[in-house]
Amino acid sequence: MKLFSRNIRVRISLIIIAASALISVGGIAAARYVRSPQQLAADTAPPSASPLTATVQSRRLAVTEVVRGKVYPRVQYQITPAVSSSQVTGLYVSGMGVKNGEKLDAGAFLAAVSGRPLFLLHGQVPAYRNLTAGDSGDDVRQLQEALAELGYRRGSDKRGTFGTGTTRAVTSFYRDRGFKPLTSDVVSQQADPSPSGGAPASQSGSSIPAIKQVVVVPSSEVVFLPTLPATVVDVTAAIGQPANGPLVVLSTGGLVATGQLGLDKQDVVKADMAARIIDDQTGTSIAGTVKAVGAPTTAPLGGVVIPIGGTDNSQTPSGNGAAATTGTGSYLPITVEASKPIPRALLGTDVRISVEIQASEGKVTAVPIAAVSTSADGTTQVMVVNATGGTAAITVETGLSSDGWVEVTAQDGQLQPGDNVLVGHQ
Repeated sequence: MKLFSRNIRVRISLIIIAASALISVGGIAAARYVRSPQQLAADTAPPSASPLTATVQSRRLAVTEVVRGKVYPRVQYQITPAVSSSQVTGLYVSGMGVKNGEKLDAGAFLAAVSGRPLFLLHGQVPAYRNLTAGDSGDDVRQLQEALAELGYRRGSDKRGTFGTGTTRAVTSFYRDRGFKPLTSDVVSQQADPSPSGGAPASQSGSSIPAIKQVVVVPSSEVVFLPTLPATVVDVTAAIGQPANGPLVVLSTGGLVATGQLGLDKQDVVKADMAARIIDDQTGTSIAGTVKAVGAPTTAPLGGVVIPIGGTDNSQTPSGNGAAATTGTGSYLPITVEASKPIPRALLGTDVRISVEIQASEGKVTAVPIAAVSTSADGTTQVMVVNATGGTAAITVETGLSSDGWVEVTAQDGQLQPGDNVLVGHQ
C-alpha cells in the first residue's frame, strides 16, 4: 500500500514538472511574436532615402535645332530625247550605253534614240541650237573646247567659228564612237565654167547653183554638263520602248541632305552653321555645314532638278525637287553639305538633320540640370558629395544648357570634373 502511494506521488511530480516546462516554452515563443508600439513602428517604417549622385564632366555643349530631311544629289539633270533628223518619224530607244550607279566622264555614250546617238560633253550651257559649218558664237566655242578636252582639235579654225578644222574634229569624235555625224545640203553659187560668147567666166558674171554637204551637230545629240564626272541616278527606259519622257537622270556634285525647317525658325537657322546628318536605321552620323536656307515652299523635298532636251520649252529648273505633287505645308528648305562623301546607299533615305544654333567654345565644366538648386538667399549652388557621404554646397554661375546638362563655373570652393554632385534621393 505504501508502495502504491509513493508511485502516485512520483507521477504527480512528473506531471507538474512537464506542465511547468510546457508553460515556459510557450512563454518564450509568445515573447518572440509580441512587439511594443515602438518596435512595430520601427519595423514598418520605410527605409531611409539614399542619395543619388552624378559625376561632374568636362564636355562640349551645343543647343541644336532638329528637322527631318532626305538625302538627294546636289543637282540632277533629266535628259529627254528630241528629234534630230527630219527622217525620224518616232522616238524609240535603239541603244543604251549606261546603267544605274555608273560614273560618266566627258565623251560618254548615253543612249541611241531612233538610231541617233546622245553624247555627254563638258560645258556650262546646254545646247540650244543645231551647229554647222559657218556658224559662230559662244556655243561653237564651247563645242570646240569640249572636243579639245578629248583630243579633237579645231585646227586652224578661229575660236568660236565652225570651220573645216571643227568639222574634222566632230567627224573624228563621232567615228571613234561608231557613228557618222549628220550632214545637211548647203546650196552655194559658183561661176559658170563655160560662159557664152567665149568671154572669161570672171567677166561674164554668170553662176550656177552648187550643192555641198556640211556636218551638223544637232542640239539633241549632245548633253553639256558643267561638272563631271556625272553619276547615273536613274535609267527610265529600255531598248525598244518609246522615248517620250526623261530617258536618263544624271547627278553631279555628290549627295546632300535637304531638310524642312519651320517658318518660325527663319531667324534661327542660318547658312554656315555646323550641322550633323543622322540616319537612325544604320546609326550613320556625318558632320556637315548648312549651305543654304531657301525661300518658303510647299514642294516635296529634293535637290535642284534641271531638265535638258525634249520639246517642252516651258520646262524650268526646280529648286527643291522634281516631283509634280505638292506638299502639305509651307516650310523653309535647308541644304546641308557633308564634310565627307555621303554613302550612295543613303540616297533617298529619311534622315535627321541637327543644326547647332549655339555651342560652347570647346569643353566646359558641366553637371546635370537636376544637380543645380537655388538656396534660401537666392544663390545658385550644387551639393558636392565626398567619399564619406558628406556634402558641401558650392555656389556656381550657370551658362549654356543642352541635352540635360548645364555649364557651371564655381564661385567659391572647388568643383572639378570627376567630382560627385547630388542630383536627388531614392
